[in-house]
Order: sequence, then structure tokens, then C-alpha cells
Amino acid sequence: MSCWSRVCVPAGSTTRDRVKMTLGLTSEELTLRKSKQRKERYEKNRESVRAARDAVEAANPELREERQRKKAEADKTSQLKSKAAEAANPELREERQRKKAESNETSQLKRKADEAENPELREERLRKQAAAYETRKAAEAENPELRVARLEKAKQKYDLENGKAKSSKYYNINKERITVYQREYNAAHRKEANARGTNRMKTDSAFATAARLRVRLNHCLKGKGIKKTEKTLDLLGCTASEAVKYLETNTRGLKLEGNHIDHIRPLSSFNNLHLPSERRMANHYLNLQILTPEENLRKGADFDYATWSVTELGSKLIELERGWKKLLDP
Repeated sequence: MSCWSRVCVPAGSTTRDRVKMTLGLTSEELTLRKSKQRKERYEKNRESVRAARDAVEAANPELREERQRKKAEADKTSQLKSKAAEAANPELREERQRKKAESNETSQLKRKADEAENPELREERLRKQAAAYETRKAAEAENPELRVARLEKAKQKYDLENGKAKSSKYYNINKERITVYQREYNAAHRKEANARGTNRMKTDSAFATAARLRVRLNHCLKGKGIKKTEKTLDLLGCTASEAVKYLETNTRGLKLEGNHIDHIRPLSSFNNLHLPSERRMANHYLNLQILTPEENLRKGADFDYATWSVTELGSKLIELERGWKKLLDP
């Protein structure tokens, strides 16, 4: 036996054993204590360490790229290990999702409490979000490929590999909490959302095109007592951006701004819109054109099927409809 820090411990004991006996802690308690101390040190020195790191990386940008590359590799390796472990034991995934949901809820409650006590925190958060959004928007406007890559990444994350089923499962588990949160959020941010939507309708032609077509088709189907079951872009046959490009390059040089999107064959001329094939034909981009407001008013709902069916676009749509009838119609 030997005495260490006034506590007698067996000879040959490790430093860890001596600390445990001195403090009267179990192994788990000692591990938690050390973890807490490390976290406190990190929080205390985080800003100064980051400032020093940023200063060094500002002088040598290659160091930042190297750090980001290593972090991306480490994150990818960690994700692969996690996925492999969860594939072998599905309970691990459920446990992780549960802990993540609890952590997010705790974080949101704490943030709401802090912002209720100090409204300036909320204003600062919203300001940062708006600045980040504007920065991203400017970058994507300069390089459209960035937006395509971002949307593709989001699609891979949420849609592929049963992503929709996973989202549905998460929603079902947290349905009540999500519903309450969405209701509160929408009520608190309705004016902001309306302002963003109005501004985007003016500045984003693809968004405006999809919105116009969605409203027009919903109005038409509702008037006929038909429920719309497909997404508007699925019926369109291409992305909204591709539709804008097609319309503006195939309609006498007219642009969307200040003009109308017209259905060459009017929606009112379709008698069987309850059939998926007719809904696709009616809303397909080949059935769209840009007209000036005066031209659209003069045209109205006048339509001659015999003349239209022998045109190049009409014959293409009729041929497409035959295939849709075989695949989609009951």
C-alpha cells in the first residue's frame, strides 16, 4: 500500500485508479467528469482558438482547404461506419433518431426561451439567415450549376433509398409536435412568407411559371369536381426552368414578364380530366405558349380540334397521350 494525495491505494495502481479513489468516483462518473471538463475548456477557449485559426488560414488559404477536405473525409468515414452499424442493427438507427429528435426539441425550446427573454437574439438570427440566403441566391444566380447541385443533393438525402418512407416514419412518430410547431411558425411568420413569395414571383421566372400553372390547373380541376393527385411539375414533363427556356425560345421572342402563359388547347376543351393521361396532356409543356394579354383575351376558349390535331405539336401530344393511356389510365 502507498499513500497518494492522503489516500492509501494499492501498490502498482494506475493514475486513473488513484484519481478514482481520491475523488470517490466510479469509472463512468470519472469519464463523465472529464468529458464535462473538456467541454468547459472548449467553450471557454472556442472563440479565441477560432480567431487564431481564421487568422492563419486567411494568410494561407490552402490550410483552410486542407482542413475542410480532412473534415469532409472524416465525416464521410463516420457516416459509412454508422450506416454499416445501423444496417446490422436497426435499433441503433431508431435510437439515434429518437435522441436527435429530443435534442432538436430541447434546442428549440432553449432558443425560444432565450429569444423571448432577449428579442435581439431572434432579430440577429433572422438577420444571419437572410444574409446567408441572399449570399447563396447571388452565388446561384452567377452559377446556376450550384443550385442544381444543391437540389440534387437534397433529393438524394430525402428521396432516394426510401427517403420518403423514412420521412413518413419520422413524421408519424413526431406528428403532434411537428403540427404544433408548423402552426405556430406559420402564424408568426405569415407576413414574411407572403413577402418572400411575392418577391420571388417577381424575380424567379421558373417559380412564377410553376405557381401560375399550379393555380390554373387546380382551379380547373376543382370546378369539375376532380382531385389533383400528381405534382404539377410531373404533369409538365420537365423542370420549371426548362419550361421557361422552351417557352421563351419558341414564342416569337416573347418573354414571360408582362405576358400570359396560354394553353394552346384550352383546359375547358378536355372532357376527361379525371383520367391521368388527359391531365398530363393538358398541362404538358408542348401545350403551352406565351401570348400578350390582348392576344390571350381575343383567343378566349375558342378551339378547333381538327385543325390542331394535324399540327406538329398537336400530333406529338396525341401520340404521347396514347402511351400515357396504356401506362396510367385505369
